[in-house]
Amino acid sequence: MQEQILVSIIPVMTVLLGAGFVGLWWKDRSQLHVLAFSLWFASVSLWTAIQSWFLSELGPAEMLAFTVLSGFSLIALAWGVARRDGKSIPLVAMVAVTTGTGLIAWHATVIGNSAVLLMAQNFNAALLCALAAYSKWESGNRTLADRCLLAILTLLAAYGMFRPSVTVLMRSQMSLAEYTASPLFSFNQVVTALLTLVTAASLLACVLTDRLAKEREAAKIDSLSGLPQRGAFEPLAQDMLARGAAERRAVSLIVANLDHFKAINDTLGHAMGDRVIAGFAQHIAEKIRFSDIAGRIGGEEFCIAVWNCKAAPAARLAERIRTTIGDLGRSTTLDRRRNDEEMDDLDGMSRISASFGVAEARPGEIYAALFKRADEALYRSKNEGRNRVTIASTRRDEAHGGSGSIVSDRGDDAGGNERDRERRGVGEIVPFSRTASL
Repeated sequence: MQEQILVSIIPVMTVLLGAGFVGLWWKDRSQLHVLAFSLWFASVSLWTAIQSWFLSELGPAEMLAFTVLSGFSLIALAWGVARRDGKSIPLVAMVAVTTGTGLIAWHATVIGNSAVLLMAQNFNAALLCALAAYSKWESGNRTLADRCLLAILTLLAAYGMFRPSVTVLMRSQMSLAEYTASPLFSFNQVVTALLTLVTAASLLACVLTDRLAKEREAAKIDSLSGLPQRGAFEPLAQDMLARGAAERRAVSLIVANLDHFKAINDTLGHAMGDRVIAGFAQHIAEKIRFSDIAGRIGGEEFCIAVWNCKAAPAARLAERIRTTIGDLGRSTTLDRRRNDEEMDDLDGMSRISASFGVAEARPGEIYAALFKRADEALYRSKNEGRNRVTIASTRRDEAHGGSGSIVSDRGDDAGGNERDRERRGVGEIVPFSRTASL
């Protein structure tokens, strides 16, 4: 009686879980694997109900449909697991094998060979679960939720492989109707129900873990600029410094600060100030390489970690950014509403300027010390009249009492077209792997 109650609860619970997963998918419809999990829940609800109450009454055609349905539910599960991990599975082959298994089930029902029927259905299920488990293991994801899911998929594959042999030996010559009325069938149903519930819990844990991780990552990105916030930028810069030291490649730091930003807010309003921040961030992102990292580290202050680049070419990169800031007034980022009332304000954007400080990492120098030197160079740019690029002092400068060099003054260009400057501005482009996640 208890077994029947438990088995009867499973279809209802899986329907509710499927509905819950549809709701999770609806909130973020890019997560197609969540939709695949909901399809698995819906299929499990249907085939569990059929197996519990109508299995002995199924004819050949119905048995074929039942076998294909149960197989396709596992294909949806395997595809969802692989999709979540960015992997692929042999989908066409899995559909072909499941369809072939359905035909075997049809023929076994016609000739009344329930042993063949049981073996075909369970071996197909074991194969599909094994493929899902292999995809999960190959992904390398080792969170607690992922390890639990891998364990349950492996257990499902093993259960599907050994269950039919044990069942055939124990049921002897029982007919399908006699088997469905036996305690052995009830036991298998209870085990299947428990495994289904554990699988459901593992999937739910994975989806919720993903959602929490995504929210944590989103919190690291500045919503206004679209760049990493200081707390996210600094670990990336520290990783770049460590790799630069290990590979003996130069790493430079550029610190930029918008000039007279308070006046922009006071004169043009905070909405316009926000548009300047967003436009300047996009301007920086368009100028740097993929191997470089940019972040917003303060209100109007930005930082760029430049990979495989010494101080002089890094300063030329800063100069290219500085000399093209006037384009912000004509950029699509800022030019969203060009009605007559805003024309004067937008024309004033061409007067936006920024000051820059540049420092190249010394051997063994930590991020905090490197940033301090770049920041000091920035404030020298500010003190010398703003709208310029200053390189931090080298050890030779310090030995002779110097304090660094000014690369540019107001309105000066570094000379040459941008492609020429790009070619001589940085070292060999060696991709930097951003080991700290954003």
